[in-house]
Amino acid sequence: AYSRVIKERTFLSHKMDHKNMREEWQFAQTTQPFEESVSSPSNSQVGKILRQMDMPIDSVETWRIDHSAGRAEVLIANSTLSWFLGAFEKIVIEQATETSCTLETQLFLQGAFDSAVPEDIVSAFVARHVRDSDWRQDALEAFLAPTFSS
Repeated sequence: AYSRVIKERTFLSHKMDHKNMREEWQFAQTTQPFEESVSSPSNSQVGKILRQMDMPIDSVETWRIDHSAGRAEVLIANSTLSWFLGAFEKIVIEQATETSCTLETQLFLQGAFDSAVPEDIVSAFVARHVRDSDWRQDALEAFLAPTFSS
């Protein structure tokens, strides 16, 4: 499921705080194109933006891991449309028992300069978020055994 959504993932950096048992990993990622069509007038600014949704979206993926708390936060921020729309996904992974964890995801959208986000763009991002939800079940496995590209 992971490779169906993520086209490429490249390691960027790793920071470690040994004293507090925390670490941070950063990756650049490119998603596969979003293939569902979204209707919008083709000559409008919104139509142009939504057509970009059919292209791969580049993002920065940041993992903040607190080993002592048994918790990891993943923030995925888009860079493809950031001049027009801030799109962020936050995933919280918490240890529930010794052998299981819980996963919570949130999607945030913010228009540039606090402008309203058009409803059709919200719909397109929600559809993409739902489509991408399959890989969240593999998030820990993907992090523990990442595939790096050069």
